Amino acid sequence: MIRFVAALVPVLAAAAVTPHAQSLSVSPSIGISQMYDDNLFDRPAAEADTITRVSARMDAHYRSEPQTFSARYALDADWFAHHTDLTTTHARQDAGFEEQYHATRRLTFNTAAAFTETQTPAELNLATALTPGRARAQRLTLQPSVAYEFGPLTNATIGYVAAHDQLLGVSLVTQTATASIEHHRSARDGVGWEYSYQSFLFDAIERKTSQVLTAEWTHDLTHVTSVSLRGGPRVTDGTLSADAVASLHRKMRIGEATLAYAHTQTTLIGLVGIADSHSVTARVSGELRSGLRLRVEPGLLRTMQMTLGSTVYRMSIGGVQPIGHRFAIEASYDLNLQHGNIYAAERVETIGRHVLVLKLVAAATEAAR
Repeated sequence: MIRFVAALVPVLAAAAVTPHAQSLSVSPSIGISQMYDDNLFDRPAAEADTITRVSARMDAHYRSEPQTFSARYALDADWFAHHTDLTTTHARQDAGFEEQYHATRRLTFNTAAAFTETQTPAELNLATALTPGRARAQRLTLQPSVAYEFGPLTNATIGYVAAHDQLLGVSLVTQTATASIEHHRSARDGVGWEYSYQSFLFDAIERKTSQVLTAEWTHDLTHVTSVSLRGGPRVTDGTLSADAVASLHRKMRIGEATLAYAHTQTTLIGLVGIADSHSVTARVSGELRSGLRLRVEPGLLRTMQMTLGSTVYRMSIGGVQPIGHRFAIEASYDLNLQHGNIYAAERVETIGRHVLVLKLVAAATEAAR
């Protein structure tokens, strides 16, 4: 069923084109990457290899006066130099669509869906960066919402998210209902409130629920610096805890920088139960006169589940250099150092991983009106 939904997304993109469409663009692209991974299986005893990856992607965008629609589909094929048994034409796929419909000047309907299948499930542990090892993992999400503007300074949103995760025989169905309201007190200050109810069903047997009520305050300290604070109580199966997020954002002459702290509860793909997560992350990005875009993203993430804990130190560095209008060269380096392994129930296990990627991308855009 999941493979069918993923294959259906490009068809939906094509079906969205009507005789009344004002604009349509289709953007195919292909990339060839050379990768070096010094820990293929995310284990303490590392095994390294060199991988050649071919990536094909298709993006479609449709726009009319009341509606916008976009869809994407991407597929990666990997060839391993030494671990040839890992070679596959189905290494990773990503599909999705987003639609926005303005029913009136104030009322907007939004719908989004996404499907990801990967052999590196750590990328699906967004809040923790913990690695379960190399295994095929899947995630399917559906996210409808409706937004209403009460006036130029106040708007409200009601949303629902359904997600299905699958890894190593462990399934998780997550349902989240959210109601929020935002109000801008002035050009520099804003406040907001949000209530969220979550239901987690593990292996169709064990169910857990969580509710959280948060308040948010945003403030522009200067015309280039802003701060955001959000927090409130969370109750998970009768146990009280706190959610908190704080961030500082600054615009620079050639880019921007963000520093953030977050404390929340989350799930770990492939495991049953709720985990407690703390993270401190930063991002600095910019574009030079030559068109070279650079980014640096360090992070420190701490996760606890029951009596087990893991700490992840991350560093991601990347750059993109356009070559004309159709080509680009991308380079990246990712470092992950994990102390403690919740997946293996080991408190002292250390897992290190370094990944180097050099990629050439060729893209084309076809437009119709």
